[in-house]
Amino acid sequence: MLMVMAVIMLAVGVYVLMGASEYARKGVKTEAEITSIVIGNSSNGETSYKVNVEFWVDGTKYGGELDTYDTSMRTGGKTTVYYMPNDPNKFHSARFNYLPGIACIVAAAIMAIVFFVPYILVRVREAKLDRYTEEGTHIVARIMQVNRRNTRLYNKTIAVVECMGSDRNEYSQKVLLDIGDEYVVGDDIDVYVSANNSKKYIIDTEGYLEKQSARYTDDSQNQTSY
Repeated sequence: MLMVMAVIMLAVGVYVLMGASEYARKGVKTEAEITSIVIGNSSNGETSYKVNVEFWVDGTKYGGELDTYDTSMRTGGKTTVYYMPNDPNKFHSARFNYLPGIACIVAAAIMAIVFFVPYILVRVREAKLDRYTEEGTHIVARIMQVNRRNTRLYNKTIAVVECMGSDRNEYSQKVLLDIGDEYVVGDDIDVYVSANNSKKYIIDTEGYLEKQSARYTDDSQNQTSY
């Protein structure tokens, strides 16, 4: 869902920027008169401004609502617009407001980053686990406690798994608890310590959860057989 929203926001941003640039490239520049500025309230309670303008092209008057507003505008004042030569009813303020388009693109980028960060972190963690498994030291640790935080990330609960290794060193690691994830105090869990730096390590939480899942499946099957 998040990625779909990111694609929509990107499309809107590109559309807005392309529309503005098209008037600058293909439009004809002329001066328009501001005929009225209607002040109202938007749906979110903010003040809104509707600017109406008129301009002449080859003896014919055209006009309508302008796409932008700024505090220097006054009724009876002048502002510059670009109109399409094949249809002067299509016009755009010469004071191009690229901010909405840029804002949409930035929002899309942030959504994409938020969407991909979990996958990137998983890949980084897997690479680290593979490296420490091959080159590091394997420690069997015992889960001493699991501290759950009152914070959620990606709809998961943040927790810290604290362990005591067979080498009498303490190890801890933040985890994201999904529904059904459970770390049992007193259970053994694998820790892999870097061969180059004993302060660098990784707790194999994924491996532990896989063993837990397999254990529950076996228990369930055994109960069913009875």
